[in-house]
Parts: sequence; C-alpha cells; structure tokens
Amino acid sequence: SGIDGYHNEALVKTPSLKIFKLNYYKFIKLKVTQSLLPQFLNLLNYKYVNKSMQKYTLENGLRIILIPNQNTKSVTSLVLAGAGSRYETEEINGIAHFLEHMFFKGAKKYKNTKEVSSAIDSVGGEFNAFTGKEYAGYYVRIINDHLDTALDVLSDMLLEATFNPEEIEKERGVILEELNMYQDTPMYQIAWNYEKLLYGKQPMGRDQIGSKKLIKS
Repeated sequence: SGIDGYHNEALVKTPSLKIFKLNYYKFIKLKVTQSLLPQFLNLLNYKYVNKSMQKYTLENGLRIILIPNQNTKSVTSLVLAGAGSRYETEEINGIAHFLEHMFFKGAKKYKNTKEVSSAIDSVGGEFNAFTGKEYAGYYVRIINDHLDTALDVLSDMLLEATFNPEEIEKERGVILEELNMYQDTPMYQIAWNYEKLLYGKQPMGRDQIGSKKLIKS
C-alpha cells in the first residue's frame, strides 16, 4: 500500500531555532491518531481487495493507495511526502535529506534508533527511506499480521520526532561521508553535473544532499 496527498506547507523547527518551510504532504501536518488506525485497517478487509489499484481518502484528508498482491503475505507501507531539493531554497538545500536521516533517531514512543529497529526487526520486517528532488519516502515492509506495527512506527517517527541535538551533530558526519561516497562514484557525480548544466542555478539544478558547507552548518 502507498500513501499520497497534495502539497502542503509544514514548519519544521530545529534545535538551532531556525524554522524551515517545507512542502510536505498533508500527512505530515495532520495528526494521524490511533483512532484513524482501525479505519485504515478496515480498508484491507478482503471484501474490498481486488486485483486493481484502489484509492481512498480518510476523514482527515489523508489519501491512501492500495495495490493488492495475492502472491505474498507481506505488505509494504510507504509514506510519500512532497519534499526535496525542488522545494528548497539555496540556503536550506539538503534539509529534506537531513530530515530523512533524523526521523529514524527517536520520537515520542520509539525513543531511539535501537527501539525503532527492534520494533520492526522483532517481527521480521525491514525499513528504509529515500529522498528525491520532488518527494521523500519512508517505508516498512512487514508480514500482513503486523501491519499495525508498521503504521505505528511510521506515524510516530514522522509526527513525533524529537530531533535530539546530539543526534543531529552525529548525523552531520554520517551525511558528510555519504556525500563523499557519491562524489567518489562517477555515475552519481556525472548525473549531478548534468542536472546542474541542464537546469542551472535553480532548485532542479541542485542535488538532494546539499553541500558540505550547509551540512556542517
């Protein structure tokens, strides 16, 4: 199953008291409370499922896409947010990618990376995230019986992230090493250079990870 929505402006406040305006999907701004979980899970009842893609809208405006697969007993819960270099100014280029890393570092219920990992790993699931120019994705792939766990982890980390200052400083180093890796890989560097030449000095001409100067700041 996948989740989509329309662009909406959300405020993300960092410990440095800077406020970044990001175009996030309505999912990020609207609280997905436990009361909505049964409503979502009811959509997965077999009487609703057929071989075609289906789209639903919950009471709070959250859009849900269901793509049935009868050949497996696992389910992928993917949250897509309208965030990336296309929606960033030059001063905050790379913030969506930085947030992608930070969402896994602890929130209200799952307080650190270990607790997030334990919740998913203990039931044989996997999780990851990615950031593009126009979207950021966060997903959990898990056995059908534990879909509620996947949704619980995703909603907690995206809506209740704590952005611990110590974790932010640690993650700067991780992202700098990631940037070094991309710069040492010709396939990535050529693609970035091509986009800069094609689009010039505007959002689509900037890569998602940002510069070393911005990451360090």
